[in-house]
Order: sequence, then C-alpha cells, then structure tokens
Amino acid sequence: MKRKLPSLKAIREKLSSHSELRQRKALWDILKFFIFMLLCTFVAKSASGATMAVVETSGPTQALISQDVTINGTVSADDPTCIELPAGIHIEKTLVQAGDSVSPDTPVLQLNMDDLKEALQKQKILCSQTQLDINSLRAGTPADGGSLVSLRNTLDWASQDYQTALQKLNEASAVTQQALQRVQELEAQPAPDPAQLEEARRQLADAQTAQAQALSAAESAERSRQNAQASYASAEASAKAAQQQAETQKQKNELSAQLMELELADQIAVRRQLTQIISQEGIVNAGAEGVLLSIQDQGSVTTSDSTFKLSMTGAACSLESEVNRTLADAMPNGTKIQLSDGKKTFDAVLSNRYPGATDSTVRLRFTFSAKSNPQPDAQMWGSLTINKKNYPACVPLTALHTDQNGTYILVVEEKNTVLGLQNELVRVSVSVDARNDMVAAISSSALKYDSKIVISSTRPVKSGDRVRLA
Repeated sequence: MKRKLPSLKAIREKLSSHSELRQRKALWDILKFFIFMLLCTFVAKSASGATMAVVETSGPTQALISQDVTINGTVSADDPTCIELPAGIHIEKTLVQAGDSVSPDTPVLQLNMDDLKEALQKQKILCSQTQLDINSLRAGTPADGGSLVSLRNTLDWASQDYQTALQKLNEASAVTQQALQRVQELEAQPAPDPAQLEEARRQLADAQTAQAQALSAAESAERSRQNAQASYASAEASAKAAQQQAETQKQKNELSAQLMELELADQIAVRRQLTQIISQEGIVNAGAEGVLLSIQDQGSVTTSDSTFKLSMTGAACSLESEVNRTLADAMPNGTKIQLSDGKKTFDAVLSNRYPGATDSTVRLRFTFSAKSNPQPDAQMWGSLTINKKNYPACVPLTALHTDQNGTYILVVEEKNTVLGLQNELVRVSVSVDARNDMVAAISSSALKYDSKIVISSTRPVKSGDRVRLA
C-alpha cells in the first residue's frame, strides 16, 4: 500500500507549533532569571542592612551658648607675719589657739627659762666669733716685696760690673792698637833697630793678652747682667701676679665680710629677742594685731620654722583656683567675681595667673578687696559667665570627633550603588567656635542647613561606612 504523505500545509503548521513552544520556554527562562536576580538583590540588601550601624542624625540648629567658669578654693593670707624663735627651746605653755584674735601685747607662749638662758649664752659666743671672723677677713695679708728689692739690687750691681768691664775692654783695645801701630812703623823702616822691634813686639803681645782678658771679663759681666735681668723680670711678673691675686682675694674677703655682717645683724637680733623674752619670764607676745593662723603644740620644741603665724588685721587675702585654659584665656586680669563661703559674699578680682597642673589648665589667683576682709583658711566658691552669644550652627557634643587632622563631624549622604540608593558617611572638617556642657557651635564651608549630622550610633563608625537611619 502506498503511504499517504503529509501535505505541505500540515508540515508548516507542525513547524510553527514547535517554534512557539521554544519561544515560550525561552521567555520563561528569562523570567526565572530576573526573578532570581531580584531575590538575590533582596537578600543582599537584607544582609547588608543587617550588618549596618543604625545612626541618629540631626541638622545644625541655632542655640544660645553661655560659657560659665566655676571658681573654688581656700582663702589664704598673702603675707602672714611669721614669728620665729631660736630652735631647741621647750614650749611649756600654749596660751592661745589657732583662729583666736590677738593684739600686740597678747601672751601667746611661755618658754622654758633654762633653755632660754643657755640659748642666749650660745648666741653671745656666736656673735663674738662672727665679729672676729669679719675682722680677720678685713685685716688681710700684706704682699712680700723684699725679694723683688733684693733682685733689683743684684741687677744694678751686675750692670755696674758690666759697665766697668766694658770700659776696661775699651782701654785695653786702645793700648793694643797703639802697640800694633808701633810695630808696623818699625817694620816699615829699611833697617829697624832689632832691640826696638823686639820690644815693640813684646809690648804688642802683652797688650793683646790684656785685651783678651778684658774681653773675657766683659763677656762674663754681660752674662751675669743678663741672668740678673732675667731673674728680676721673672720676679717682677710673679710679684705683679701675686699682687693681683692679693687684690682679688681682698675683694673676696670684703664680700665675705659683708655677708658675715648680715649674719651678725641677724645673730644680734636673736640675742636681743632672747634677752627680752628672759626679761618677761619666758612669755612671748603676739607682737601684732590680727588672727592667729597656726601655733606649735604645748610640750613641743621650737624649730627653725615659724613657731606661730599671724594674719595681720587689714592684710590682703587671696584665693587660687585651677581653671580650663580655654576659659581662663577669656578672663583678662582685672575680671571681677563674687565668691561665697555659704554665709556671705565677698568681692574679688583676678590679679594673676600661673601654669596649671596640666597643659590644659591655668591656676588663677583672685585677690579680695580690702573691705571684704575674709577669714583665712575659709572655703569659698563662685561662678562667672564669661561669654553669651547666639550661634546659627550648633550640634550636640556627641557629634564631634577629633583625630590628628583636627576636629570633624560625620554627615549622611545618599549614594547610588548597584544595590540602589545607600546612606554613606562623609567626613566634614569643622572648627569649634564655642561650647558648653551640651552643645558646640561649629563652622565649616562644607556644612549645609539640611545636613544630616550623626549624633549617635549603635556601633563605631567612620567616613565611608554605609549606615541605616534610625
């Protein structure tokens, strides 16, 4: 049987059906790919968001900043009167206490009489010894010039001997010259007398011998004169050096004597003080009007330090306080302040400043007015507003960061990434114009009124980090 062949139309319909199936399959594969990519993007964004820090932001705001400085410290008398007594004397009785008001005639202490008498005797001996030392220093030691005079005499004698020898040499030379001329005259004759020629030659030989002896004596005298001159020059230089040294020593002795005279004056003052206390049966008076600041205990022994201190009536008092350097720089000398001890207020003025305990602090000294008259050792405190101003751009102190490059803030900016829009941190350098305990006034050319400034974060962040907004 013959097979029936499919028609061309049937073949075309069949081919068309296969092509449509392939296209549908391709479209479905593409759709699945895009669904997969969306799922991956969603998972990536979810994972990225889970690891991001959550930050709280705030824009720059206007604020009134007033800078207050707190002053506190202990009042001290600027120049207390220190009463000093010789060391080593027993205090038998203490007649007043610290804080008591006293007058010049108020009995303060009673000292042991035996110790006082012994101290007075030692002081008298010390004064005498010091005076002897002063006299000895000023007496000095006269310079010894006898050896120089002796050497000068020796030089003069040697010079005279040299002149005498030189004169004899000249005379001997003249005789030799005459004898030589006589011999030459005789030898020049055609037939000289042999006896005369022989005698002339003998006289020439004697004259030459005498001249040689005179020359040797002159040379010896010259050497003696030169030696005497060298000895005298050396001795003269030594004498000048000794005289200069003696003059320097004299000046040193005079300075030492002047210092010892000052010591002697102090020793005499102590001697008179002891004499007066002994005449008062060991009683020591205050000697001035004021408030007793401190006093040694009864039964103790006086030391080289002050036995008791007085704050004189009307004496100036002051208070010192450690202050931040930035705040102190805004307070010029002469700044007035009111300080309180809890009961009343006292007027004071900033009078001086000194280096603080650290580089960031300054020690300020406030002097009380004469009318205030505060009690020494009282605790006082007070505050002062040194600056008050409206600033247009202020941020919480938590927004400020500092590193080796200066002060900066972190600002949130939106960046377009493969994952879409992301919040990224950007560093903005700022300068701090003022601050208080809560906010700081900042300025920066890169700062905008709508900037999102990071004020807190769930974890440490830095410039370049991606974050989520709270």
